[in-house]
Amino acid sequence: MARMNPLSLVFVVALTSALVLRLWLSFRQTRHVLNHRDAVPGPFAADIGIEAHRKAADYTAAKGRLGRFSLLLDFVVVLVWTLGGGLAALDDALRALGFGHLSTGVLVIGSFAVVNALIGLPLSLYSTFGIEADFGFNRTTWRTWTLDLMKSTLLAIVLGVPLLYAALALMQKAGQLWWLYVWALWFGFSLFLTWAYPKFIAPLFNKFSPLADASLKARIEGLLARCGFRSEG
Repeated sequence: MARMNPLSLVFVVALTSALVLRLWLSFRQTRHVLNHRDAVPGPFAADIGIEAHRKAADYTAAKGRLGRFSLLLDFVVVLVWTLGGGLAALDDALRALGFGHLSTGVLVIGSFAVVNALIGLPLSLYSTFGIEADFGFNRTTWRTWTLDLMKSTLLAIVLGVPLLYAALALMQKAGQLWWLYVWALWFGFSLFLTWAYPKFIAPLFNKFSPLADASLKARIEGLLARCGFRSEG
């Protein structure tokens, strides 16, 4: 049996410790919620019925079970990518295609992201059409879910590919201060998203309409004014 090098051992111990801690915290939360399932907390007793409280507790427990399974799956996936040689195999396969260094780097990162997304896809489906539907919280149809997935994928390609090319080019050509230039690129991209998300991206996935409650609208606008902000509708 091959002996694990010290850095790999430290990596496995740290990864396992983080997994155990997060599982322990999740179990503690679920146990606490279920232990208090049959009693509404005093401050909320006048507003929340016992059935609604039990439903919320059962929903939290179901999400907790899915979350713990997700943690275990992520743990296995990380080990396969790293110590299992998955990332090295992906890199070798894409380098064999004969593209340039920048294109190969973008392909490796993009393929890595796609594979991880596909691995997590069944959990996303079960969360939306299993747990959320069972508790009556899901209003998403298969058509809407599929369209949102297609739009988010296209958006990731349109925004992510040029960003990756720019970052890898800076890493290759900017010398010892490449990290500073990449940080400036990422900072500028984050600022761009802060402006673009509410104007162009969010409307692709959500429907927005003016607030009908005039009194609530006036109170919100007053709060915005006191904080130095203003609303455009």
